Amino acid sequence: MIGTDWPIPWEEDPVGHIMNTPELTDEDRYNILGANAVKLLNLKI
Repeated sequence: MIGTDWPIPWEEDPVGHIMNTPELTDEDRYNILGANAVKLLNLKI
């Protein structure tokens, strides 16, 4: 899940930004791009 209090547009390609951030692990990317929202919203997928 991606969120910010910075005015839009934060990034023109937020997914690409996450995917290209070398400090993030694959698990970090997985969580940011969907798993955190699934857990937070208690979604059954």
